[in-house]
Amino acid sequence: MLDPASGEFKYSNAGHIPFIRANHRKREIELLKDATSVPLGILPQIDVGQESVQLDRGDCIVLVTDGIIEAKNHNDEEYSLERVMKKLSKRQGSVDEVVNRLIADVQEFSNHRSQFDDLTILAFRLE
Repeated sequence: MLDPASGEFKYSNAGHIPFIRANHRKREIELLKDATSVPLGILPQIDVGQESVQLDRGDCIVLVTDGIIEAKNHNDEEYSLERVMKKLSKRQGSVDEVVNRLIADVQEFSNHRSQFDDLTILAFRLE
């Protein structure tokens, strides 16, 4: 949950890849502290933790699913979280451009090979 007035971003994670922050002021990419639990649906009841971070104007938050980092090329090499972070460290642009460039890079890496999982990205920027 984002409070756009204060910049506070509260988040939880139920088995996904950690949120990625493109810190506008510091010009660096970082993984947010993990507030993770077991994936939803594994146990009948889970206690999901919550973390919060103070965002600065211009910061971008990105969440990718495992289908992004596990996308494979013709050598069966995975795209990887490191590659996602490296791609995000390049010139930013709008949130749409960030997402579209990342999807295009995954598709180029995999040579448009059919993937076994979805390729999902959620992103927003605090304006």
